[in-house]
Amino acid sequence: MRFGVFEFKPALLPSLFLLLGLPLLVGLGSWQLERADEKAMIIQKHEHNAAQAAMRLDSLRGEWAQWRYREVVAQGRYDLDQLMLLDNRIHRGRVGYHVLTPLRLFGSDQAVLVNRGWIAGMTDRSELPDFATPGERIELHGKIELPPQRSFRLGDAEEPLHEGLRVVQAVDLKQFEALTGYALLPVVLLLDPSDDSGFQRDWKPVYGIGPDKHRAYAMQWYSIALILVVMYLALSTRRVTSEK
Repeated sequence: MRFGVFEFKPALLPSLFLLLGLPLLVGLGSWQLERADEKAMIIQKHEHNAAQAAMRLDSLRGEWAQWRYREVVAQGRYDLDQLMLLDNRIHRGRVGYHVLTPLRLFGSDQAVLVNRGWIAGMTDRSELPDFATPGERIELHGKIELPPQRSFRLGDAEEPLHEGLRVVQAVDLKQFEALTGYALLPVVLLLDPSDDSGFQRDWKPVYGIGPDKHRAYAMQWYSIALILVVMYLALSTRRVTSEK
């Protein structure tokens, strides 16, 4: 195929490479744009939830994911026999624990796990920090968070330390239910920073890759696709010298 003094004559191998590579690269770019839109919708929903007035925990209905970051009010009593320290939590560059305590809900046979915030670890890892837990009936405010999808065992679950205090590496609600004998709601409450029964709390949503990053990745895939096309055209086109 001639275009003036240029002839377009594609070879088999570059053509196959283009046919296979171009749809893949464009598809990856489009997928990243879809992920950006999905992530933006999730963030918008969570920001909307966080801005709403507090609701009673027992009034929530439907899928728990729709209530993520919604502020709720719960009444109950902390179970002092089932305290947990979530290990390897970082706060301002220091290693420590998140204090997890089940709240036995009044008027219900269920409980909800409350993350009461961060406390510093001891220099000697065999020692555990001291902290107080109120034993009376309380009313607390907190934001709903979903437990992580990936779960781990509680470790030596049959050997609690310090009269019921366990150190765990991650939250496993199902196994914790088996240990305690009562049902847990499938969420974790992030205790409000104003609550006196908590510790260091600076709750911030974690979304992983944000919408802008997804869009940047999409542009990278599209740019690689464009470079592939330009290289293909360059390899398949040559200047034809005029015959005398």
